[in-house]
Amino acid sequence: MIIREVTLRSNDPEGLEFLWGNKYKKTLERQKGFVQAFLLKLKDEDEIYQMLLMFESEQLAGDWRASSEHNVLSPQLANVASVVKVEVFFVAE
Repeated sequence: MIIREVTLRSNDPEGLEFLWGNKYKKTLERQKGFVQAFLLKLKDEDEIYQMLLMFESEQLAGDWRASSEHNVLSPQLANVASVVKVEVFFVAE
């Protein structure tokens, strides 16, 4: 399993949370190899968020990033947040 940690700085926290709950996560759930996802908010920091995106494999995570759905959602995400950092982890067995 692979976990992508995407740290975001949001200029519109309400917009980000709305996009996540109403579009982004629902679209992720339809992707092949999707396992689970969370949107975390940093304690005492209203503008810092982290998306945890879990997929069965690196290939399937890459398929999501290359998908037309991702290409539609990326500009919408960019309207409410900027990516600060992306880290990729493999689950150790």
